[in-house]
Amino acid sequence: MEILRKYATASRIIFPLVTTGSQDLLAGATIASGDIEISKDEGSFIAVGDSSLFVEIENGMYYVVVDTADMTCARFTIKVVDASGDEWEDQIIIGSTYGNASAEHTDLAGDILDVDMTGHQTLGTLGQAIGDPGSDATTIYQAVATDAAGDNVAVDVVAVKAETATVLVDTGSTLDTAIAAIKTIVDNFTFTQANQVDAYTLALNNLTVPAVVLSTWLAQGKASTAQSGTSTTLVDTALTQANDVRNGSLLIFTTGTNVGRAAIVTDFDAGTDTVTFHPAVPDAVTTEQYTLIPGLGYSDVRLINAAAVVGDGSATPWDGA
Repeated sequence: MEILRKYATASRIIFPLVTTGSQDLLAGATIASGDIEISKDEGSFIAVGDSSLFVEIENGMYYVVVDTADMTCARFTIKVVDASGDEWEDQIIIGSTYGNASAEHTDLAGDILDVDMTGHQTLGTLGQAIGDPGSDATTIYQAVATDAAGDNVAVDVVAVKAETATVLVDTGSTLDTAIAAIKTIVDNFTFTQANQVDAYTLALNNLTVPAVVLSTWLAQGKASTAQSGTSTTLVDTALTQANDVRNGSLLIFTTGTNVGRAAIVTDFDAGTDTVTFHPAVPDAVTTEQYTLIPGLGYSDVRLINAAAVVGDGSATPWDGA
């Protein structure tokens, strides 16, 4: 039996030792210098690289370590002979190497793949899965070569490529062109800063009157930081509008110990920049951030509703009654 080892790579060679004149394995054999020799490419026998690397595995099974120099060959023969006595039966180990241009097997994977397996295509698990092109059974061969629309996968790939080209023409030459066009449209959506939304993006079914009202309403929103306050008031010198302009607004605290709390503004004193709100929050307002969302007045609701009814031809608009 021939063993296989990688070219120029240290390795362990495992072998048994049998007691001389017996069929029993020999445990505890004493290996001396010169008992294990190697012949490379039918050359003279010499001691292996390190005979001291001889180890008994258990109950008569041993291994010896051969170094890279020992394995730098195409073929090798190792003999284990008791040079000073007759403690065990002589052992001969024959092997070859792979994985190098100078090895016995220069391309082991290629050698295996080049083997003609035609006669084995219906034998064993792998063979049955691959299938026989002649009988065309339910196998990989059938799925690849006959279940497709064309003669084989390559034909169908060409067909898919042609169909894809047609789709690209229908969608505007290339998908890249279509995506770029969509991006241009999206980029034209304009949003301004400071919680104001550009009036151009608020056209509702082409009804400009409600769009203007909503634009004005949203522009009155405010995000700021309070300087002081109580559990029902907030003082912020950034609030410079007229008296009561903030009345009805929704107040939401976004930082501080009152974070997440909301209330309705019941009064705004422009002289002291003070917002009064209800219900009270748990803690007195300090330097915490907040957002004011303006309330939508009765007159604004009537204006939006009237324009919407005119636009869609519905009945008389709601008059607030």
